[in-house]
Amino acid sequence: EDPPVLSKLREFFLSLGSKDFEQDHNEAILTLLAWVMYADGKIEPSEQSKLKEFLDAVECKSETPAKQFLAATA
Repeated sequence: EDPPVLSKLREFFLSLGSKDFEQDHNEAILTLLAWVMYADGKIEPSEQSKLKEFLDAVECKSETPAKQFLAATA
């Protein structure tokens, strides 16, 4: 069985064009941003502000609030 990250990635690409694609797309971007920013072991205040800017710029269509999703990702 694939690791959860690969399964999630496969689901993302299979959902292209679906109504849930935008939410999956935003979550993928948010996950990637958090991972890159956390590569040095911490997320700096300036990086936190960039994450907040992204969250403010996109519409969250999930039952899980975006900040809670981010906390689970990082």
